[in-house]
Amino acid sequence: MTNTDFDILIVGGGHAGTEAARIASRMNMTVGLVTMDRSKLALMSCNPAVGGVGKGHLVREVDALGGIIGAAADYAGIQFRRLNMSKGPAVRSTRVQCDRRLYTEYVSCFTASLAGVEIIEGEAVKLIIENRKVKGLEIRPASSDASTSDCRIIRCDAKAVILATGTFLDGLIHIGETTIQSGRRGEPAAIGMTESLNAAGFETGRLKTGTPPRIDGTTIDYTKTEAQPGHDPAPTFSHFSSDVISLNNDSLCYLTYTTAETARIIRDNIDRAPLFSGQIQGTGPRYCPSIEDKIVRFAEKPRHQIFIEPEGNGTDEIYLNGFATSLPEDVQQIAVQSIIGLENAAITKTGYAIEYDYVPPYQIWASLESKPVSGLFMAGQINGTSGYEEAAAQGLIAGLNAALQINGEEPFIPGRHESYIGVLLDDLVTRNISEPYRMFTSRAEYRLALREDNALDRLASYGKKYGIYNDSELALIDAQESALKEMISHLRSTRINSAVVKEKYGLTTKRGSLSLADLICRPDFEVENIHDLSDNGFLENRDIFEKAAILIKYQGYLAKQDREINRNQKNDAVGIPEKFNYDGLKGMKTEALEKLARFRPRTLGQASRIEGVTPSDIAVLTIYLKRKA
Repeated sequence: MTNTDFDILIVGGGHAGTEAARIASRMNMTVGLVTMDRSKLALMSCNPAVGGVGKGHLVREVDALGGIIGAAADYAGIQFRRLNMSKGPAVRSTRVQCDRRLYTEYVSCFTASLAGVEIIEGEAVKLIIENRKVKGLEIRPASSDASTSDCRIIRCDAKAVILATGTFLDGLIHIGETTIQSGRRGEPAAIGMTESLNAAGFETGRLKTGTPPRIDGTTIDYTKTEAQPGHDPAPTFSHFSSDVISLNNDSLCYLTYTTAETARIIRDNIDRAPLFSGQIQGTGPRYCPSIEDKIVRFAEKPRHQIFIEPEGNGTDEIYLNGFATSLPEDVQQIAVQSIIGLENAAITKTGYAIEYDYVPPYQIWASLESKPVSGLFMAGQINGTSGYEEAAAQGLIAGLNAALQINGEEPFIPGRHESYIGVLLDDLVTRNISEPYRMFTSRAEYRLALREDNALDRLASYGKKYGIYNDSELALIDAQESALKEMISHLRSTRINSAVVKEKYGLTTKRGSLSLADLICRPDFEVENIHDLSDNGFLENRDIFEKAAILIKYQGYLAKQDREINRNQKNDAVGIPEKFNYDGLKGMKTEALEKLARFRPRTLGQASRIEGVTPSDIAVLTIYLKRKA
């Protein structure tokens, strides 16, 4: 018998929903997780990989706050890579190719074992709202027939509700001229929740994303492609879960390219592409376009990269990264076979585009609680984002803040200077999200301070504040803090004779000796050579050494960035009343007044980052706020 009384109800068992359940469980909440199929929690419905540029930073931060995604990726990983290693430490990112089946099995079993969490198989069809406060959900059990008028409905009460619906809200799949009402391949769409949101006063819109065809790997000629192995030592995500890491790092991905024939086939059939025929109304992701979009937008390019990625061990199915498409099935087949190495490739599953409803996020606070309805939180693609990593970050924040609200505490809203999660939240509530939002390192103005390697250092104080960590995790955090201090002290105190430095590396100095820290700071010295100069085994912890070396080498830049952060924090410290009246403010542009009234920023800093609000508008707003104080 399903319990009908919970602290928190979560709609959706994807990456956002499972992270929300995890953190709420850690906060001792009772949770009802509503999902259509309990065996498909956190299903990797698109590419079977976690991380990447900017996204890897989010994963490390979610893990630092007790999340699931990092440990799951490490457990299910079949190839581990570090990206951008030829560039500075700010943009180096981890990416893990995963076994799709193992990943979902791990998250499903883990979530089912969480204290206080009950998984409810069914479909949430209506919000229960009283006096602008969410009270619960009406849920159609999975066994009910939605086509009948007497289908059974369960009313579940809660103190908070989190909508993490992914692509299921009125989901519509497109394959050429064919359309299928579906949340993702082979699963029904969620019907009714959008209508409930509209009735509660929310504006909703349509977005679109897509996925490529899957290929039988035995039909690919890999000799024509470029192999891409994993990196050794294997970079992992989780700070705490080394005991569950399998570290299978022997799978290969491959790089290949489209051809002029690919472009010709797509151009000849562009009128049959839903994206260009007018069949698709939603806006797709700018930074992950379909192959037909690439061919049209970048007509001057002779070829496009395609990554051949395994779906996991024990399967020959291949994910064709870079070839997302909604072209008709017959066109997909000949287009795929025009790619180098895929001349005889067989498609096992066709690619498709999917349209779905979302709630433009000017209607949420940075805590992810909705503005129109108290206690209603939103996380993931319903907020206009794309990607497992962005969804996981929002799920964690929504679950934590729902628990904090129930306990009568202030919400947790990290700043842009503290984390990529903070950048994500701030962007959602200050930008006009009209296309799927994707995280990049370029979105973070303080990215040198927001590296993957120091995610735990930046966020551990919050984890301790909210009681997220267990005793072993607290001990590990303390041990790493001590190890870093000892490492920095060792590098600064250990000195090497200048003659040795000149003999080994051809470097000259006027001093009789140099500290290891001095050498690290020299641009003509390779940091890895430090290991040859320190023979006491102190540098065996490569992660701690790398972090210490970065802090020493970039100490001047980091100090400069700290000063910039302190200057900019002044505006973020100036609050704006929730119901501040912008009507009648003189000296501000009409556009600025309209944007401020629409987004309702909570601080002067947020107001300054809204598109269309200028520094002169902020100066005027500052004067009015001082008068109100």
